[in-house]
Amino acid sequence: MYGLKGKLQSNHTCQNCFDTYYITAPKGDWAVAQWCKSCRFRCDICNGEGVIFSSRPDRYQTVTDCPQCSGIERRMKLFNEAKLPARYHDKDFGSFSTYSDDAATRKVGNLVEVHHDLYNYALEFVPGSPGVLMAGNVGTGKTHLMAAFVRQLTLEKGFQCRFIEFSHLLSKLREAYETRQNSIDIINRLATVPVLFIDELGKGRKTDWELSIIDELISKRYNGCLSTFFTTNYRLGSSRDAPRKKKARVVDTHDKDFKNQLFLETLEDRVGQRIVSRLFEMCQVIEIEDVPDYRQRRMQKSHTQGRKLGRFSKP
Repeated sequence: MYGLKGKLQSNHTCQNCFDTYYITAPKGDWAVAQWCKSCRFRCDICNGEGVIFSSRPDRYQTVTDCPQCSGIERRMKLFNEAKLPARYHDKDFGSFSTYSDDAATRKVGNLVEVHHDLYNYALEFVPGSPGVLMAGNVGTGKTHLMAAFVRQLTLEKGFQCRFIEFSHLLSKLREAYETRQNSIDIINRLATVPVLFIDELGKGRKTDWELSIIDELISKRYNGCLSTFFTTNYRLGSSRDAPRKKKARVVDTHDKDFKNQLFLETLEDRVGQRIVSRLFEMCQVIEIEDVPDYRQRRMQKSHTQGRKLGRFSKP
């Protein structure tokens, strides 16, 4: 269950990989899947050889790939080609916390419902199905959930995926322009992959060039009816629904009113009405609500525990 089949059972043979034959680990910038060294040679079909030998009636031997090992090898390759950031190498649906850090029985916002819906959608998902547009404040678990979805589609279902953070895409394209490489190839590869995950849509400086990149990529995937997933830190409502911002020449960035105004900016403000309209047609929409930043919660918990232990007491 949740992509780690052995975790919820007690009869697995390998405690390292829970009988999946693979593990995931960080390697440089990326998450990689590799054979579990503890049970690589325990395949009950080929005994770890990777191939099966059989004799024909004319006494010639034939060699074929082991269906189990070759299938695992292919799924690991798909996971590695998805280019998940190294930090998310072990993120799955089972490790996602939907309850408060200080009270394991208290729900955090609507995370239980979001987690349930996404997990069940990942189980039934096939390429060509609608993607997901997930909106929520910073630190609410959006990237963890998308990484879990990638893991499920590649390692469990064998689908080709690609994950990219939007600002990293812009950086790669700028580098291609500066080094006179073919930037069109970068866009075309992302425009044709069966399932694409774009993290932090709307992040950037909102220049005409950035908006043209978004428009080109999304238009190609929209016209090709390809599954595309997005996360964004911006609200999904129209800016017309938000209170009008006050004009000021000088602002205090630490002022509470300034921060409130900042979070009033919408995804439509960042990428335009045309793109948002297409996103709503391409995707199921999920909004994470009433969930505080888990990094701040973790820091506050650590600080509280430190006080109890006397770590922060004055000498």
